[in-house]
Amino acid sequence: MSLIVAFLIASIFGAAAGESEESGALLELRAWLVSSDDYFAKSWSNASTPCAWPGIKCWPDGLVREIDLSSRNLSGKLPIPDIFSHFPQLEVLSIGDNALSGPFVLLSSSLPSSSLSLPLSLLKSFNLSGNSFTGPISSVVRPATMPKLQALDLSGNYFSGELPPDVSSMSNLSYVDLGGNLLSGHIPPQFGELSNLKYLTLAANQFTGSIPPELGQLANLEWLYLGYNSLTGSIPSALGSLATLKHLDLVHNNLTGAIPESLSLLVSLDTLFLYSNSLSGPIPPQLGQLSGLVSLDLSINALSGEIPAELGDLLGLELLNLFGNRLTGAIPSSLARLPRLRNLALWKNDLSGDIPAELGTYAPNLTTLDLSSNSFTGQIPPFLCMSSRTSQLRRLILFSNLLSGPIPDSIATNCLSLERIRLEDNLLSGSLPDTLTSMPRLTYLDISSNVLTGPLSFSVNSPLQVLFVRHNQLSGPIPETVGRATKLVRLDMSHNFLSGRIPKELQDMSSLSELDVSDNHLTGPIPSEISNCPRLVSLRLRGNHLSGHIPASLASVRLLGLLDISSNLLTGTIPPLLTAMPSLIFANFSDNRLTGPVPDTGVLSALSQSSFRGNAGLCG
Repeated sequence: MSLIVAFLIASIFGAAAGESEESGALLELRAWLVSSDDYFAKSWSNASTPCAWPGIKCWPDGLVREIDLSSRNLSGKLPIPDIFSHFPQLEVLSIGDNALSGPFVLLSSSLPSSSLSLPLSLLKSFNLSGNSFTGPISSVVRPATMPKLQALDLSGNYFSGELPPDVSSMSNLSYVDLGGNLLSGHIPPQFGELSNLKYLTLAANQFTGSIPPELGQLANLEWLYLGYNSLTGSIPSALGSLATLKHLDLVHNNLTGAIPESLSLLVSLDTLFLYSNSLSGPIPPQLGQLSGLVSLDLSINALSGEIPAELGDLLGLELLNLFGNRLTGAIPSSLARLPRLRNLALWKNDLSGDIPAELGTYAPNLTTLDLSSNSFTGQIPPFLCMSSRTSQLRRLILFSNLLSGPIPDSIATNCLSLERIRLEDNLLSGSLPDTLTSMPRLTYLDISSNVLTGPLSFSVNSPLQVLFVRHNQLSGPIPETVGRATKLVRLDMSHNFLSGRIPKELQDMSSLSELDVSDNHLTGPIPSEISNCPRLVSLRLRGNHLSGHIPASLASVRLLGLLDISSNLLTGTIPPLLTAMPSLIFANFSDNRLTGPVPDTGVLSALSQSSFRGNAGLCG
């Protein structure tokens, strides 16, 4: 009986001593860290047991089980390296998402011979993410000291050096995130021995060499992210053995060779990101067997051949990015029937043929369609927004193709969610749909460099901020309703056949920064009311038939940096007030009928003679 009592007494005093040691270590930690809201000063004190302190959890015997100080707005540096060696029963150490900095050394003292006697031998979860810790990774990842570790998150710091090859001894690891550091060297093939690993992120480091094929042995892996490194070589076909893998991301490396057909065996895959590499060869049609795929991005590589029609079998696909390759041929009609497609980006390839007429008919959630910089012919599909009463299409990007015919009226009447339309550099003809510039969410419209005809119109309260219609065959006057477009920042109507006067209603365009009506057939004077546009930075009126005097009121446009009124029929003198404009960098008065002296003071005196030539009456 006496032996039992003695044992209980020893246990009680031992636990009390351990609790006192842990309390002292935590108070020392408090002294080194800074909290923006006096978090520690208010809640951590000798007046209570550490088990009652916020962020601390204990075992029944009073020893600390968990230290969780994550997202506490903490700053400063940690004290002595062995600060956490005072917690022999610690299972969770999390100080992520703070502003801590400086070197981090987990343990600096000599290690005991048995790992079971190490200070952190029970640690299961270790999180330092989202800080600014520095130092070699070997001072943090000590495989022999953490035999039971299951989760390791050191992401978003400045740890450097090579990963220790004995990482394979941490056999309980299921979650590893070392992304966003300065790690270098090769990825240890020993990672393939971590049979319990489900999540592995080594992205945004400086790893070189090839992807170890041994990673294909990770039978339980669900997430593999190796992007934003300098990895070379081909994608190992062994990765096709990862039957549980859901997310594969190898982006922004220097990977070469073909996409392995074996990736089609990844039956659980929902995300395949291989963009920004140097992959070549055709897109394997076998990828169409990945029935659970939601996101497929193979953009910015050197892939060639045609887009496999089999990709149309991916009925759950929401994102398909194949832009920036060397793909040829037409868009398979099967892609137009993908019911969940949200984003289709095929720009900058060598694709040709007609855009499938049914594109958009079966995809009610299509938000982005970018087919620009190809050689597509035919007309813009008229049913882009016919799949539902409420269209989701926000960006329609078809510039730099060979599209012809009119802009469908249905775009203006049905695609009411559109925010951005770019149709420039095509062969589009006909007049503009009446309501195109009054679409309720449209902020950017570029239909430049086509053969569009007819007049322009502007609507009240239009959200348009950018309107480019240059290099077309638009005619008629600039409507007085242009003043209603009060949110327009950039307006370019140059190189058309617009006639009549520049409307004084321009003064109502309070947001206007750039106006270009060059190379039209405009007549009459430059309206002095333009000076009421307070944000005007660039004014180009070149190449018209404008007459009368240069308004002296232009000098009051304080932000004006570029003024080009050359090649008109302007008379009179150059207003002296223009010489004092504080922001003017460039001005061109050439090829008019101006008279009087060339200004020799202020900003105009720095202009070259070419800015004044072609005015027989100017002197000086």
